Order: sequence, then structure tokens, then C-alpha cells
Amino acid sequence: MDKNEITCGICRDLCPSYRDGLLSDDVRESVERHILNCEACKAYLDELKIRSSQTDSDDREKENTFIKKAKTANYYMIGFFIGALIPIGLLAALVIYAIIISL
Repeated sequence: MDKNEITCGICRDLCPSYRDGLLSDDVRESVERHILNCEACKAYLDELKIRSSQTDSDDREKENTFIKKAKTANYYMIGFFIGALIPIGLLAALVIYAIIISL
């Protein structure tokens, strides 16, 4: 085994980092060389990329759902705030009216 060759186990451990572009040039080249010669590791990397894209889609969908819920919660808070201001304003008007009448 050449010093630049890597085993299937090492290649599979490096595949997530390879997919994300986090490997140094030397290590990336070693992984690419191994994948060219090993169908099993190439298939593993392809499966990893597919699962990653599915996970990304699921994450985006969850994020969109969260944002919609957060916006809805904001609308409820605004409505609650306005709803609370109306009785406070009426109470203030009654107090002012009572003060004016008692003069």
C-alpha cells in the first residue's frame, strides 16, 4: 500500500468532510483517487450526497414551518396588545371623565 493510498474505512470516515469541502488538498486528492478505484466507496459517497440533499430539504421545510408559526405568534401578540389597550384606554377615559365631572 502506497503512503498516499487510504483504506475503505478511512475513506468512508472522510466522505462527509469531502462532501462538505472541508478536507485539505492532499487528503481530498487521496479520497478522490480512492473513489476512482473503489466502486463501494463511490456508491457510499453518492448515497451520502442523496441523503444529505433529502435532509437539507427536510430542514428547510421544518424551518419554513417554524417561521410561519413564529409569525402567527407575533400576530397573536399584536392582537393581544391591542386588545389590552382598548380596555385600558376606556378606563383612562372614565377616570378623566370622573375627574372633570367632580370639578
